[in-house]
Amino acid sequence: MHGFPAMLACLAAIAAPLCLPATAKAALSGPAPSYVRPMRDGAHILVMLSDASPDEDEGRVCTLPDGTQVDVRETFPSSGLYKIGSTVPVYALDWYEGDYMVLSSPDGRNLVRVNWFGGGGYGQPVTLGWGVKFYESGREFKNYNVAELVEYPSLMEWTSFDYHYLWIEAREYDAEIDAGSFELRTTTHERYRFDIANGVILEEHRMWPKVARAGKIALLGIATLAAVLIMRVRKSRRNRLEEVLAIDDSPVVSEKPARRFSFSLRSLFLLTAAVGAFLAAPHLGVCLIALALSAHAMRRIVQPRRSISRGATRGSSMRGTAGLWIYAVSAWFCFYILSFGPVMGAARRFDWPQDVCNAIVQVVFAPAYWLLVNTPFGDWDGVDYYFDAWEDTWRRFPL
Repeated sequence: MHGFPAMLACLAAIAAPLCLPATAKAALSGPAPSYVRPMRDGAHILVMLSDASPDEDEGRVCTLPDGTQVDVRETFPSSGLYKIGSTVPVYALDWYEGDYMVLSSPDGRNLVRVNWFGGGGYGQPVTLGWGVKFYESGREFKNYNVAELVEYPSLMEWTSFDYHYLWIEAREYDAEIDAGSFELRTTTHERYRFDIANGVILEEHRMWPKVARAGKIALLGIATLAAVLIMRVRKSRRNRLEEVLAIDDSPVVSEKPARRFSFSLRSLFLLTAAVGAFLAAPHLGVCLIALALSAHAMRRIVQPRRSISRGATRGSSMRGTAGLWIYAVSAWFCFYILSFGPVMGAARRFDWPQDVCNAIVQVVFAPAYWLLVNTPFGDWDGVDYYFDAWEDTWRRFPL
């Protein structure tokens, strides 16, 4: 058992590449361009003047609905809503937002502004900013912080495009207002439908709080079953010990000495299968061997011993029980760490959502995650092999 912690750390270290959030294309967006957007009522246009310098403004020359090309910086005095053919704003705006992050009612009276960078920058503590703002005739009347809309910010996806945490789904960049409302989806599986007239949430769905409640119930059930099992095992061992002590003065009955090691065709088959799997697919063999050790440990604990030494004492029985439990817990923990490989291999193969992967890494496999983040084991060379092997194994399964 002395080498178990080192072996465990080594096995956990192979998870390093998977404990980081997934990345998208690496890039930095250029200076924000000015733009003109025709309103659906056919009578108004929304003008957004970039806060970049005139030389860097690639949208400076825009085409109006009548086909005329104009220099928007010279034609319009400010950002805002204009009647087509007029250069006097219906209302002015003192802010700029990219075209895909501003939603508008058909006449432009109501605007919804979504903050692409509301999740904060990568490499920093998660600092959540404002997420959605609602405007009527250019006046802001309601807003929501990302913290109000994202239940578990640590599960947000990271994108290397402008290097930030992405809190809204990419497809929501093209969201539209329909029948006075619009729907917003987050990267952590929240869904909201807002009324643009008053900013009220009409419908909402939050997945992770439900998952968290189900997980707590499951853990409570597992803890209860484990407690019942421990009590039954302790009672069974106590009864067996009392039986041994009760017959200690009885005549000695000749019996065959207990064998320290027994072998059978089943053992030969299991050993052959484990060795064969290890040689043909080491990653699979390691997991099978760890599972076999775990099952053997539980069998030793749950099943009564076939023979009990007549000279057994309470102290030796307790020491034996403690040793078995240490063996069982260590074996199962080792298998638990090793199971990180097939789980994350499946995640890569079947393209699971990033928040699901983050939850698996940070919650289900939190001990391995802690080892990789807080110890030098995550920097070991060759740690990709185990997970790559499992990903290759999963790739053989059709989608």
